[in-house]
Amino acid sequence: MSSPNRSSKASPGRRAAWQALSSWLTIGPGDARLGSPSKPFPPKRLEPRDRAQAKRLAEGCVKRWASLEHILRELAGGKRPRPNALRAALLLGAYELLFEKGSKPHATVHEAVTLAGEAAGKGGASFANALLRKIAARPVAKEWLQEAGIAVRYSLPDSFVQKKMEELGPEEAEKLFEIFLQPAHLCLRVQRLRTDTDSLCEALSSQGFSCEKGIHPGTLVLPDPSHGAILETKEFKGGLFTIQDCSHVEIVDVLGPQPGERILDLCAAPGTKATAIAEASKDQVEVFCFDTNQNRLQGILSERKRLGLGSLRLLGSVQELQALCQKKLMDRVLVDAPCSNTGVLHRRAEARWHFAPDKLDGFVETQRRLLAQAAGYLRPGGTLVYSTCSLEPEENELLARDMADQLGLRLLSTERILPIHQARDGSGVSVFRK
Repeated sequence: MSSPNRSSKASPGRRAAWQALSSWLTIGPGDARLGSPSKPFPPKRLEPRDRAQAKRLAEGCVKRWASLEHILRELAGGKRPRPNALRAALLLGAYELLFEKGSKPHATVHEAVTLAGEAAGKGGASFANALLRKIAARPVAKEWLQEAGIAVRYSLPDSFVQKKMEELGPEEAEKLFEIFLQPAHLCLRVQRLRTDTDSLCEALSSQGFSCEKGIHPGTLVLPDPSHGAILETKEFKGGLFTIQDCSHVEIVDVLGPQPGERILDLCAAPGTKATAIAEASKDQVEVFCFDTNQNRLQGILSERKRLGLGSLRLLGSVQELQALCQKKLMDRVLVDAPCSNTGVLHRRAEARWHFAPDKLDGFVETQRRLLAQAAGYLRPGGTLVYSTCSLEPEENELLARDMADQLGLRLLSTERILPIHQARDGSGVSVFRK
């Protein structure tokens, strides 16, 4: 199949994925991310095709990490290969052989062995070559995972699997776990002040993009999420659409912005909901955007210009927000709170390994604080919408009911919605009246 050869070169995309995975393993899956603000992933220096490959491979390995580790340990006699750069090379090779459609076994093993040699010398290359050749000879993941437990088969933390089995029952839980293994769709929110779904779909289809109408009337869905080229189209640059899942567009519908109102987006970065509010109200509201991460908040400026919206105003500090509300309270407040992300595990590969009961408690504490702040900025009779991309009762209806009692708010509705493959992400939304 392949011979160890350190003089060969791995493709730029595969090398970038290997480097990101090596760092991810070193930091530890419970806390690590594939990129950071100072070191974004995939690297911007790569060509679009290589960026797409790096993202697809690295995120695929992270998503399937527990399954891949199980298989590699079995082949290694129960041992965990060291160093982490060698593990990363093995993970990449195993993932491509078992889960990448159209992968070429010879090239896959060859490049993985090259990276293993860089990580651990000739011994590492020989070790990788032997293991990966065995997988290449039997490239069916289900055969390797027949004796594995459900958490390993679906590559999820034991605590999350147990929790969802108890909440949903085994049958519904496994349907959810299966969705979390599938590729995420790409959803476009159409800027309906400038175009319509039919016209945009026709324009993108003529350029080779496969798209169809989403379950929300103002969205289009692309089944292939790796279409980074969509951001290079004149339609995107001309502000005809924004990448945003229909579950988030629905939250803005629930908020119900009306012309002439003052609306606060309390966790506004990076601005997709704030711009959706402006579009939904025909840009005839005042949308005040605040976020504790001021660097990310600044991204709204470029989006405001790209989409041609004039109703968004950025707030630079808590003091500015408080002074604004002292003069006049808000008609509506949106709190799209930081959460455990358990409704989008198909989309955010690293998030599954961040799930833990103690971290869930931390999110709930933050969410309670944000809701209390939001209630103080809202006028009597105003509407407060609290949303998450979590499927946890603790972050949604349980919290909403408790906080309504504490804050003297009327809870109008609260709902958790499971994800639908190739259609929408999972989410939670609660509506209060002051």
